[in-house]
Order: sequence, then structure tokens, then C-alpha cells
Amino acid sequence: DRIDSKFLKTFHKYLLGEGNSITTISLHQRCIRAILNRNKNLVKKYPFHDYKIPAPTNNKRAINPNDLKRILSFHFEDATDNFYLDIAKISFYLAGSNISDICKLKPSNIKGEQLTYTRTKTNGQINIFLLPQAKKIINKYRGGEYLFPLITNEEPKYFYNKSRNVVK
Repeated sequence: DRIDSKFLKTFHKYLLGEGNSITTISLHQRCIRAILNRNKNLVKKYPFHDYKIPAPTNNKRAINPNDLKRILSFHFEDATDNFYLDIAKISFYLAGSNISDICKLKPSNIKGEQLTYTRTKTNGQINIFLLPQAKKIINKYRGGEYLFPLITNEEPKYFYNKSRNVVK
């Protein structure tokens, strides 16, 4: 019974003092709530009736449309630099697809005008209409086992390290 609304408020203040954001505090408090929801016998009085978990703030950051146009039309002299720029562009054209998902894309993921794959993080099914710009980038690198020559080995450790290196 040491977890009560006073404890939650004190923990909230402590996390703020440690420099944590409201989003991080909310995450910690939701974890505590989930534990208590699954183990109701841990407390006599449910503390979340008297303590409201703070709503995380979502500061969406959007690029200026003119800057986006400049990036999407940019071209490097170096082929390697252009390859990584194309990977960034394909992420944009594929509705913000994650690099770990892009690494695993295969020709079999394309069905007509659609790209379909299972998202690594959530196992959710993703279906994206292929814009002409995306098709152009895909066709530029197509020809191997994967749509993009990012990985050559599906061993988990190798894949993890390779996808992390692409992001750097």
C-alpha cells in the first residue's frame, strides 16, 4: 500500500526534477497503472482515481514546404551520397516508413501499384500506394533479393548493426 496518489505525485515531481519530459513521466506512470490494473491486490485504494496521468505533448515538427522541395530535388555529385539521399526520399514517399522496414523490402512486397509489408516494430500490415517518385527510386536500385542494396545477410545481429549504420 505504499503506492498511493501522494506517491504518484511525489514520483512525478522527482522525474520532473531529473529533467524528464511530460511524455517520459506519462510513460512511467502508465506502466505503474498497468501493473496495478493487472494486480489489484497490491493496493487497498486505487491511486489513479486521485492522480491524473499527464497528457504527453506532441510537438509535431514539420519541414517547410519549400525546404522539402529543395531536398527532394537535390542531387549530390557522389553516388554514395545520392544513394543515402534516395533512402531518405523513399522513406518520405513511403509515408515515413522506418529504415528497418525499408531494409527488408523485397520485390515480392510490390503488388501492382501497392507496396505491402509487415511492419517490424508492430507486426502490423502496411499498404502504401506507390507514387511515381517512389517507383523511380525503387526501379533505380531494383535487381537483387531486396529492393535496396542495404543488407546482404539476414542474421539478426548483422541486420541490426547495418540498419543502425544507415541511420547514422
